[in-house]
Amino acid sequence: MVVVIVILSIVGIMIANPLMETGIGWRQVSSRKNVMQLARMGMDKMVRTVRNTERTAADAPNISINSTASCLSFTTVDNLNLTFNLNGTVLEECAACDCGAVAAPNNLAVNVSSFNVTCYDGVNVPVACNTPATVRRVKFQLSVLENGESVTLDSETALRNLTGV
Repeated sequence: MVVVIVILSIVGIMIANPLMETGIGWRQVSSRKNVMQLARMGMDKMVRTVRNTERTAADAPNISINSTASCLSFTTVDNLNLTFNLNGTVLEECAACDCGAVAAPNNLAVNVSSFNVTCYDGVNVPVACNTPATVRRVKFQLSVLENGESVTLDSETALRNLTGV
């Protein structure tokens, strides 16, 4: 009887170990999927909105000269002044704001570890985002860390409504 109990215990341990590891793996994949989904929603919103940046009479995108590598302010074709700004670990969207003067923001993503905006000119050379006359394309890089899972997303968009690009 004791031999049977020992053998059953060994078999039970051999079966339980892979089952526990499968459960842990499933939780990690599920957590990563949730983090990715939340980050992707914020990134998609930014790309869709920036794509429709209004142009000025000089055929330049209507981007604020206060824009930085972690804050982008611009005017859309619907005449909305929008700002995407990293405030601590929260990526914010703010209507009627400018970089450095963000009030009443809407959260796009939380637990953000980094947010970078890179602007490019017509020949794909990086330029300062606060020189709107030369900006033709914008790249966003967003990193989110939640529950020990880190996700980094990159997305680029060419600005519409610009001639001579």
